[in-house]
Amino acid sequence: MAVSDGNGWVECGCGSRHWGRFGAAGLLLIHESGSDVARHSEPAGLKPTSAVLLQHRATWSHEGGTWGLPGGARDSHEDVVTTALRETWEETGIDAASSALLGIHVTNHPSWSYTTVLMSTRLQGDPRLNRESIQVRWLPVADVEDLPLHPGFAASWPRLSGSRVRLVVDVANVMGSRADGWWRDRALAAQRLVDELAAVVGRTLTPDGALVTLISAVVEGEASPVISTHPAVLVTAADGSADDEIAATVGSADLVVTADRELGERVAAAGASVVGPQWLLHRIAAASGP
Repeated sequence: MAVSDGNGWVECGCGSRHWGRFGAAGLLLIHESGSDVARHSEPAGLKPTSAVLLQHRATWSHEGGTWGLPGGARDSHEDVVTTALRETWEETGIDAASSALLGIHVTNHPSWSYTTVLMSTRLQGDPRLNRESIQVRWLPVADVEDLPLHPGFAASWPRLSGSRVRLVVDVANVMGSRADGWWRDRALAAQRLVDELAAVVGRTLTPDGALVTLISAVVEGEASPVISTHPAVLVTAADGSADDEIAATVGSADLVVTADRELGERVAAAGASVVGPQWLLHRIAAASGP
């Protein structure tokens, strides 16, 4: 686990080569002023008044002369958020560590992946240049499509700028909907489900076509010690009932996964949408399959 051990080209099954032996990550840093700063509980999508931090790539670099996100190769010991923050600091001088995590978007290739980390900030710092950039600027969202964009960024931009949701998972309810022996060890079964959610976040679309960029897994009782090692899969251990925790914290940008009719009615009253456990389990199976 050496520093910069991710540097190197990958000859991908898609016929192209990509930078980053363990994949790569970049940061879509969104600046919104005052009370307009994005939160996961609000209807999501970039506002026309927002600005995003973009890098005009040096001509000598891969796809040089195009505009894209600060980012680069992920080292073996890093998660994608760490990589995106480190690369942004190295390439722009912007320290975004205190920004609010809005989620991730994953672009998969046969032998490689690129993860865009979405974060929101009130602080519009002055970027600086390094040798990898012609310029680095905060640009209005409305102007992005008029630029000569890096092909990968151009392909992802409609999803990155479009609707996104937080998926709120009623872990006990979803766990109980499949006969995998969960009743023998509830804590182990809950941990297994939380681990499986990593394959879904950043890759899955809701029935309405929004991208799931963040997942909140709510646990209770014996499952309370469950943890997540994925930065966009957050575990909340309810002090009491998981249903009460979910109902008290959901917003209109959330999609709740549960088969509990009463909980469904409560979250619908708060403006959230509801899908059943099988919707999620089918997507876990698809994302984890060959």
